[in-house]
Order: sequence, then C-alpha cells, then structure tokens
Amino acid sequence: RLPEGISLIFEAADLAAASPATVSRTGMVFFEAENLGWRALVRSWLGRLPKVLALNAPDLERCAEALLPPLLAVALSASKALISSSELTLVTSFLALIDALLRPHLSADEDADAAAAAAADETAREDEAAVEDATSSAESSLASSRQQSRRASRMDTLERQNSLLTAAASDPSTDAQAMRAGSSGLPFGTKPSVPQRLIAPNAISGLATFAALWALGGPLDAVARARVCAKLAELCSVKSAGNTPPHIDGALPGVVTLPAFDGSLFDFSFDAARNEWTPWVPPGEPVPPTAGTPFAQIVIPTAESARIGYLLRALCDAGTHALLVGESGVGKSTIVRQALGPGGWGGALGKSGRPPLQIAIPFSARTPATLLRAVVDSRMRKRRRGVYGPPHVGQRALVCVDDLAGPALEEFGAQPPLELLRQLLDSGGWYSPSAPGEFRALVDTQLVGTMRPEGTGAAQSLPPRLRRHLVALGLAPASAADLERVYGAIVSAHLTTGALDEVHTLGASVVRATVALFVAAREALLPTPTKPHYTFNARDVASVAEGVVGVPA
Repeated sequence: RLPEGISLIFEAADLAAASPATVSRTGMVFFEAENLGWRALVRSWLGRLPKVLALNAPDLERCAEALLPPLLAVALSASKALISSSELTLVTSFLALIDALLRPHLSADEDADAAAAAAADETAREDEAAVEDATSSAESSLASSRQQSRRASRMDTLERQNSLLTAAASDPSTDAQAMRAGSSGLPFGTKPSVPQRLIAPNAISGLATFAALWALGGPLDAVARARVCAKLAELCSVKSAGNTPPHIDGALPGVVTLPAFDGSLFDFSFDAARNEWTPWVPPGEPVPPTAGTPFAQIVIPTAESARIGYLLRALCDAGTHALLVGESGVGKSTIVRQALGPGGWGGALGKSGRPPLQIAIPFSARTPATLLRAVVDSRMRKRRRGVYGPPHVGQRALVCVDDLAGPALEEFGAQPPLELLRQLLDSGGWYSPSAPGEFRALVDTQLVGTMRPEGTGAAQSLPPRLRRHLVALGLAPASAADLERVYGAIVSAHLTTGALDEVHTLGASVVRATVALFVAAREALLPTPTKPHYTFNARDVASVAEGVVGVPA
C-alpha cells in the first residue's frame, strides 16, 4: 500500500496488455498529437535561439511556414518509408538539423561564452557538492565572511559615489558628465548600439531547404524522395512580394536557386558561405587505395558516404542523437567509424583535444538490458557524487549501437534494451542495479544507432518515445555505377601490380561483369517462403572483389 500523498503515474503507449479491471480502476488522460500541432514546437524552438540569431527568427519562422506543410503532406502520404515517423518527430528532426547547420556560422565568441558558462556551471556544481559535505560550522563561517565582503563592497561603492558627487560640484564638465551618462558612456534612456550578427535571408532559406530535404525526405525510399525533390523545386520557385505574410503565398524569405540535377537533389550540398549548391563528390576517377592496405580497411569515398558523414558529424557536434537506416551492405557501421573517428571528427577535437569515446555495442535478438548497462558503465568515470562521464573532462562518449531494432519483444511487447536507452535519452542516465534507488547521471553522452529498414528480416519498429529523440538519415542502396566505381578502383589497383601487361586493364571489365550479374540476380531471384536465402546485397560484390584481391597478381 502506498503512503498517503504518493501517487504513481505510468506513461503507457497503449492498453494492449491492460485488463478491463485495470482500466476501470485508473484515471486515463489521453493526448492527441493533432491537438498540439507542430507550430508549438517551432515557436518553442525560436524562443531558444542564440541572441546573435534573434533578428533571424522571423526568417526562420517563414521558412517553417513555407516548407513544412507541403513537405509533411508528401512525407506522411508516402506508401513506403525506411522507418515510420510521426508529424511531430519529423518537425523535431527538421529543427535539430537547422540547429546543427547553423552552429558553424555562430561567432567564435558565442562558442567561447558557452564553454565558459559550462565550465563555470561545472565549478559551481562541484562547489555545491563540497558545501553539502562540509560541517555546519564551516558553512556558518563561510556565510559570515561572504556577508562581510558584500558589506565592504557596498561601502566602497558609496564612498566612490560621494567622491564623484563632490567632484561634480566643483567641475561639472568631467566626472559629473560621466555619472549622468551611466556605465556605458551614453546618456540615460539611450540604448547602446550592439552589433547584431545576422545571416542573410538567402542563406537562411538555403539552409532551411537543405534541412527540410534531409529531415523529411531522408527516412523515405527512392520514389518518395523524388516527390520531395519535385515539391521543393516547386516551393523554391515561389517569389515573395515585399512583406507578404507567408501563410498567404508560402514564399521563403530569400531566393533559393536549386542546381540543375538529373538524378536527385540529395546529390548536392548547400554551402551557405557562397550561397550555392555543390556536388558531394567531385566528378572523376577515385583515388586508388595504398598498396598493402587490408581489404577490410579500404575506404573509397562516395556521394553517400560523404553526405551521411557530413550530416552525422554536424548532428553529433550539436549534441543531437542520430540514426542511420539502410539495408545490409551499404556501409552504415563503416561510415560511423570513419566519420566519428579521430580522422573524421572535427568538433570534439577542437574543444577537448581528444577524439570522442566510441562505445560499440552490437544488438541481437537476445541482447539483455543488463549487458548494455554494464558495457556503458564500464567505460565511464565518476565526475562527482552520482554523476559519471567519459574519462576526460570535455570528451564526448558516443554509444554506437549496431542493429538498434534487433532485440526481440518480451511477453508484453516491450524491448528492454531500447527502454533502457530511452531512459538514458529522456532522463540523462539510469538507475544503479547495485544500489536500488540510486540514479546514475551520464553526462556528455550521445547515441548513434544503425538499423535495417523496418519490416526487413528481424527489424522491429522502434518505440515512438525512443524514435522522437533520433534524427533518421536514410542510406540509399548502392547503384550499379557506385559499385563499379568503388570496386573497380580496388581491383584495378591490385591488378596493375602484376607482371603481365595483359592483366593490367582487366580490372574494370571483371567488376563490370560482376555488377551486371549481381543486378540481374537481385531482380530475378527474389526471396520466397521456400527460398528465403535469396537476399542479395552489396556484400556479395565485395566478397568477389576480396577474392580477386586475395590472389597475387
């Protein structure tokens, strides 16, 4: 029986496991997302913008009003998506991406102020913990000394004001004028002209368009992505007439000149500094790998790896949790290691001098929640009482979970490892198993997950309360041209080391034939209930290329 004055509140996703007696004896409060609306999220986000972007808030609001309604209609009506997303989840991802893209354009002073404030906050918390552990006599002595210091400071201020008034009576042209002007040197009632750092409306519109492209089109398949690109081209062609309200003509605050693309707008990135769209990977032949490099460590840059790596670094630098969704063999884990490793990371190295701590955890159907907690806790160090983090102050910990949707459902439909991760993202930590009731706060910790599209293999749907924290980035299946480009460079570099001249030029032909066979098999040999093993992916082409490279030329 609960003590008087204590109530329990459970947030249930549904009542599938509740009996009629349970429902009749509890009070139910149900909220519909449609009643809240996405504009409340936008208004709340605009109120949290840095001061240097205060004058850009109307431009950002116009971008949201112009882009979100039509693109949400396209995204939510898509017949097939890599991962299911609600309207509010898509809008949250859009705002998080804009935050990440705007971060490099903030002044260095703003970042320095934020770092100084964080350091001061850390010091204040440590002082507070020390004061809590001190004796009552020490606390009284400290309070008395502070009171005496404040009293002495007030007396000094009064003495300076008295001397200033005396000087003003004898010479009103010097100190008296300074006193009337105030501490800023301006007459009272005059606001100081503080320079506001603004981003041009054209750049704001381009960044918002780029963020909407990936936030709302990233979790979709190729067909739905083409519809998103077409809708964006239509929206960017609308010109605003003066200060026309955006809800009338739906125009962006600036001019967005989209590139002429034959394939997809996802093949281009937006450079706000030059206000132009550029391809992710310059055209031309890839750089051949270095001789002697193990096959598993060879990385050939592609447009997919370049754009996902860029977005992943931007999100992690902004403290946002990310999720990569793509079929097997597209290189999700490799992109995470390359983009967030010491060679690809930029943000954390510039602030703490150390690369982020990557905690790799592969999930499976039988992964227990205790294993997840034990692996993460073993890599953390105690900062102060009840607070843990990476070994070095200022360092980040990236919990890299492979196959995030892999854990099997329990009896009542929950996935315990995912619920533990949800508690980490919601509350900033979890409870200690060795000390019941003790909460362990984990600071400077982010989640980077990878998973296969929902409905493929054993991939389950993520719980909505976990999904809302993650910005989903979809990886498209490798095209035949990409496969020929990547593995052609690897095989050709190996064959050119051979002694026979006739072998030097066979690399491109061998890879072209292998890719053609792979494409034909994938289209004709579809999986059936009697032949479920007919699941072909890019790893099959990689196995052939690895076999060729393994034979001396």
